Amino acid sequence: MTEAGESGRIVSVVTPIYGGQGCDASGCHADTGFSFIPGFLEADYSLRRVDDLIISRFFYTALALLVSLVLCVAATWWIVDRLVGRRIKTLREGAERVARKDFSFRFHDATGDGIAELSGTFDTMVSELSATLTELTETKEYLEGIVESSADVIITVDPSGLINTFNTGAEAVLGYEREEVVGKRIEILFADPTERDVAIERLSRTDHVVNYETHFLTKSGDVRDVILTLSRLRTPDGVPVGTFGISKDVTEEKRLQREVISKARLAAVGEAVTGMHHTLKNMLGALRGGSYMVNLGLEEDDRDLLGEGWKMVQEGIGHVTGLSSEMLEYVREWGPRLEECDLGDLLASVHRSGLNLARGKGIEVRVVVGLDSPTIKCDPKLIRSALMDLVVNAIEACEWKDYRGGEAPEVVLSACCSEDGQRVLLEVWDNGQGITDEIIENLFDPFFSTKRSTGTGMGLALASRVVRAHAGTIHVESEPNRGSTFRISIPVGTQQERKEKQNAQESSSY
Repeated sequence: MTEAGESGRIVSVVTPIYGGQGCDASGCHADTGFSFIPGFLEADYSLRRVDDLIISRFFYTALALLVSLVLCVAATWWIVDRLVGRRIKTLREGAERVARKDFSFRFHDATGDGIAELSGTFDTMVSELSATLTELTETKEYLEGIVESSADVIITVDPSGLINTFNTGAEAVLGYEREEVVGKRIEILFADPTERDVAIERLSRTDHVVNYETHFLTKSGDVRDVILTLSRLRTPDGVPVGTFGISKDVTEEKRLQREVISKARLAAVGEAVTGMHHTLKNMLGALRGGSYMVNLGLEEDDRDLLGEGWKMVQEGIGHVTGLSSEMLEYVREWGPRLEECDLGDLLASVHRSGLNLARGKGIEVRVVVGLDSPTIKCDPKLIRSALMDLVVNAIEACEWKDYRGGEAPEVVLSACCSEDGQRVLLEVWDNGQGITDEIIENLFDPFFSTKRSTGTGMGLALASRVVRAHAGTIHVESEPNRGSTFRISIPVGTQQERKEKQNAQESSSY
């Protein structure tokens, strides 16, 4: 039995004492065969020294374990710090240097473990970043050099309309120093604020404005003519960050253009006056001849001579009136009134008028329409007028030719589609006296005529203008004494699209 006492643990041992005969023999008292027990033997043993020894051994063992653990932790930390921590710290320092745009750092780890692979990747990344930054820097400097060296006005503004780029070309054209305008609103450069508003409104619709003519105001107050191109600057996710504008100063070009136009107008007026003078001179000559015959008929009381002279006067007055009307028609501002026109009806009308003009002259006038659906979007009155001028000229060309060998005078008016179906071709052909190359060069000029007193020289000029107003072309092919062909080509546009749609609908109905 173990008990705790003041002096530590105590072990008590109680042993019975057995009695009997011959009990003096060794070990008899422990013989359980005896039934007589005279008493008990009780002995107490103190365990203090044992406990002290156990505690001492436990303390030193625990201390040894603790020291071993601390040493293991310290060794592990040292190893980790040596193999991982310091290298990670070096990588972190390298990343911080790269963040400061210092790309000279390299790790150079040759241990071959995972961190070495990471450091190798880091070194490769730094090298690529360095090369990319160098390339970007060179590109930036190159582009800045282009912007700065450009003679054009290059300006950028932020989303609020404040100027943040103003190149040397802008300084030269507008007279401002860069420091005077950077940070100022772009409106200070526009001579007319409404022109700036129009440009911004267009930019808001498409993000681009190309060749917008406007006017800039210089520092000295002069107005410069410029052609402006704008582009909206956006981030990859579409957020506007500003506007880029490049402007070309065309003030001098505009001035020269105005001078050229003015000189051209003066030249045109001079040419027109010369042509009109020549035409009027011929007409007045006819009027003078008619008035002479009228006077002579009155003096001699010759009614036939009087009637012939009066007829010449009336024809001369008609020619002058026609010239006046054609001149007004040529110089006035007008445009075609487009509508769907049946070419068959139009050509039939011109044909009837041609037959009336050719009646009694032995000239055959025919019409040939080679269109499945002879319709076109045009101004029928203007096209008819142009065709009539060509038919009249063709009939007169036949009148002036001496036909021999069984040949008969003939005028053919025809219409057909081009091979691609996009244009209508109108032709007026005759086998009359033909036209020389020298005359063809001036044939469509105002007041140019080969008809002497009977022509105004405005018919073909008006016909050419009518065709151009329809976005078409007019050409002539001619050979002296063999005839001429006047060919008009006019686009059909939406009419052709409607025809294709109609054909598709008809095909689907079968």
